[in-house]
Amino acid sequence: MTTERNDRARALVSSAFSATKSAFIVAIAATITMTAAAVANAGRDAELVTECGQIVERHGVLAQDLDCTAETFAAVRLHRRATLDLNGFSITGTPAAVPNDCWLGACPDEADLVRCVRRCTVEGPGTLTGGRYGIVAAATLGGSPFQKRSRGRITAIDVTISDTGVAVLVPEGRVIAAGVELRNNFVGISSTTTLVSDSEVSGTALFGILAGRARVQRSSLIGAGSRDIFTQGRPRIDAASECDRSGAGSTRHGVGAIVDTWGICRLD
Repeated sequence: MTTERNDRARALVSSAFSATKSAFIVAIAATITMTAAAVANAGRDAELVTECGQIVERHGVLAQDLDCTAETFAAVRLHRRATLDLNGFSITGTPAAVPNDCWLGACPDEADLVRCVRRCTVEGPGTLTGGRYGIVAAATLGGSPFQKRSRGRITAIDVTISDTGVAVLVPEGRVIAAGVELRNNFVGISSTTTLVSDSEVSGTALFGILAGRARVQRSSLIGAGSRDIFTQGRPRIDAASECDRSGAGSTRHGVGAIVDTWGICRLD
């Protein structure tokens, strides 16, 4: 990984929420520091990822495009706090056949593309296409992300994800996304807390962002079939961002009714 890419990754993540000094943002700053360190160290002890089903202990670097359409579980699996550098390559899975079931946690056997234990970082440039979940966190490498005690955190930087059931999923935890492009997924991001910067979420069949609370900076959330951003608490969206429609209501595991809009998007 070049110094230029390291600097870009740090800049994308560290710029996301530098405007405030709340305790919540201080917690995010700790995540940013760990992410930058993982990115910087990846070249020193990299594990080359060359085949579908591979398990990464610490720092995996994709060495080629992977066609994992024959997989029935996960294309790449990451241990806790591991990092995957897509290195300009792509991972392809089978598009989710029944994406609504994926969203509700009862998905058929399409493979996840990247599955991690609780916490992980996926850094581009690179592309993830197809699969029930693009990037998903669970309590164990083989466990359901919807089981108890699966609280986790995913950091995604400079990644394109398309044609999945859910592009990034942490049912109990946090997603930090910087410089990502999420296109034509059933749901873009689903988590308890979502922080998005310098990103584009478009063409989702249902929700662009589904979260308890969300913060969005310099990003575009457009073209969702239902709501571009659906949250339980009022989302924070800066003036440099855009969205078509918002929704307010219960969002736990995506189950609940839209009871109102937040009045923050173009068509609200």
